[in-house]
Amino acid sequence: MLRDKFAGDTWNMMISVSAIRHEGKGAEFSYPENAAEDDKSTWGKFSFSE
Repeated sequence: MLRDKFAGDTWNMMISVSAIRHEGKGAEFSYPENAAEDDKSTWGKFSFSE
């Protein structure tokens, strides 16, 4: 049922997490490391099977 909404066995994705520490310094992490939000060719390919 959920597979109907997200069809296909291979997905292109990137994950980005950012935070601001209490001292005002920030941190940001992305996977893949050099992925760009506006360039899907830099995203990782993930394969899923049933």
